[in-house]
Amino acid sequence: MRTEHLKITNVNKVVKQPDLLTLLLLLLIIVIASVSMFKRFGKGEFKKLNYWEMERSVGALITLPILIILLVYKIITQYF
Repeated sequence: MRTEHLKITNVNKVVKQPDLLTLLLLLLIIVIASVSMFKRFGKGEFKKLNYWEMERSVGALITLPILIILLVYKIITQYF
């Protein structure tokens, strides 16, 4: 049969992990975005937003700290 001669390739395919610099840059960008978001709320601009902007801002206030925690956890467990 012809199936006996088939080669199995890519069995041990290596999955690349992001390096420390990439994770730190991503963490820096997310921290800057969250700080600017909190400054925006501190100035009282939240009352001027329409419904869709308000929903997006509240979603960002919830997800940005979660992303920061996940990135810090990934950096600590992978590199330290």
